[in-house]
Amino acid sequence: MNQITYESIVLNTAWGMIDGMVNHEIFDKQDLCGTPLLVFKSDSHARLFVILLTDFLSPVSLNQHHRYIEST
Repeated sequence: MNQITYESIVLNTAWGMIDGMVNHEIFDKQDLCGTPLLVFKSDSHARLFVILLTDFLSPVSLNQHHRYIEST
């Protein structure tokens, strides 16, 4: 697998994870003195966001990730 293909796969995966975290169904848009403010609709939505963000920011072993991509 060449470097461009590998980077494309990683970038697509990152965009998918970000898209899942920033789900408009879990936010409520409020207007505070003319400034838009996004708040979570419930505590459950806030907890889910934190779990997804933690997963996204957690370190990944390149060796394990690289082996998985090359084996498929």
